[in-house]
Amino acid sequence: MVSAAAHWYGALDAPTGQPILEAFASGLPVLTTDVGACRELVEGRTPDDCEQGAAGAVVPFADPDAVAHAALALLGDPARWRAAQQAAIRRVDTHCTEARVFNACRRIYQEHTHGRRRSSAQL
Repeated sequence: MVSAAAHWYGALDAPTGQPILEAFASGLPVLTTDVGACRELVEGRTPDDCEQGAAGAVVPFADPDAVAHAALALLGDPARWRAAQQAAIRRVDTHCTEARVFNACRRIYQEHTHGRRRSSAQL
């Protein structure tokens, strides 16, 4: 018998999806509600990202039957679980490298501080 686990993220709102990324980095597929960025994180955002496969399952909010069915489907099928695990790891390895995160944060800070500096100089 194969032992499997998944991370359940039943959020009301998920502006960043950080807990999902942490589960992915730990090698856990995720079961999550369809809020915020959760669907994009689990299923992919771009066509290339979607080709990596689902890193778990997305269920409607406040639907415990859907959660149970998704959990049983994922945890009861070792091949599906391994595929979701591999997709999760690939998604983190592709999108969450230190350099990529650092550059994205730097770009955001530069965009926001550049406008403020210009406004301050005009005073």
